Amino acid sequence: MWTSATLNKVIVFHLVVAIGIVVWTGILFALYLWAVDGEHDHLTETIKLKAESMAQNSQSLRSWVGGHGGVYVEVNDKIKPNPLLANMPERDIETPSGRKLTLFNSPAFLREISQTFESSLGDRIKLISYQPLNPANTPDDWEKKALKELEAGAATAQGFVSGEKSHFRLMYPMMMEAKCAKCHRYLKDIPRNVVGGLSVMVDKTPYDRLSEKVIRKITTGYFSIWLIGLFGLIVFDFKGAKLLRNIQFTATHDGLTQLNNRREIECLINLECERADRYKNPLSVMMLDIDYFKRVNDTYGHQVGDEALRVVATTIKQTIRKIDIAGRYGGEEFLVLTPDTPREKAEILAQRLNKAIKTASIKLKDGKTFSVTVSIGGSCFSPERRSADLLVKSADEALYKAKETGRDRVCFSK
Repeated sequence: MWTSATLNKVIVFHLVVAIGIVVWTGILFALYLWAVDGEHDHLTETIKLKAESMAQNSQSLRSWVGGHGGVYVEVNDKIKPNPLLANMPERDIETPSGRKLTLFNSPAFLREISQTFESSLGDRIKLISYQPLNPANTPDDWEKKALKELEAGAATAQGFVSGEKSHFRLMYPMMMEAKCAKCHRYLKDIPRNVVGGLSVMVDKTPYDRLSEKVIRKITTGYFSIWLIGLFGLIVFDFKGAKLLRNIQFTATHDGLTQLNNRREIECLINLECERADRYKNPLSVMMLDIDYFKRVNDTYGHQVGDEALRVVATTIKQTIRKIDIAGRYGGEEFLVLTPDTPREKAEILAQRLNKAIKTASIKLKDGKTFSVTVSIGGSCFSPERRSADLLVKSADEALYKAKETGRDRVCFSK
């Protein structure tokens, strides 16, 4: 039987472990959210870096193509002369070998590259302006807003745009330069520095799919770590509570008989006396002493004497009620508390204990058996015996009287 103190300590231990589980879960969940947020940041930075790389490469290519007045490419089924450059001298030339070439300016060149990106990767590069020669270079709604930001002095305009697909949009400003007038003569009369922009659009869909795979792995990893930690804490809780009970049991019980030890039984007597005094409930105490126990040790040896003590203790536990409390008081003496029990019922229980112990068999190594008897002294809580010391002293006096009058009997104080 566990005392309330033991149960309270075990409950506190369970509570501490439960708090540990909550803290463990909270810390791991916070780390998980941090890892997922880090993955989202990494995804965003990767997309931005790709867009910036595309823009920088396109700017370099545009600058090179524009700086050289364009490039010539061979005319075929897919490549046709640009009608917007019809007024350009030497737009179309023919090599001595008969190959027909047509001039591509930087926007046309970028448009061909963009079509390759868009068909294979879903990405797009486009030169846009306020008054484009090619209607395909007309800015869309986002690009119009971006141009206003660039005019206001922003170095770039960027952001994620959701629609049928999610895209990352980036725009760098196109400034008016002398070489631009070669194709865009009208720009000389426009009073603005920013005449257009290099617009880059990166499809976010493949990156989202890759990010989902990474997040699934992160989720699986953190969940596995959480389960391992949870299992460890549960095992610790189970074994720790068991160890705590064992430690508490060892501290409060007699190792030989497994009954309450003297320190614990004295503590319990004090508690029961306080309860009896507060609620005016009856309380009885019985002290048992094995008759001629020294003779048992001298005749059969101390090991048999220890077995006799165990048999008596077991018999006591089997005979008393669940609410009763038994303990080894010292040597061959035992003490039994019977809460809520008046003298008449306590005497009946004492007689039953006397009889049960007398009939209990103690085995010897050779198979033979013997039995022992006990003398029992009892006392009841009363105004004259309101303290534990007085109650035990009265029971001890009654025990002494039982031994004086022949042993193997029950005697209660008046």
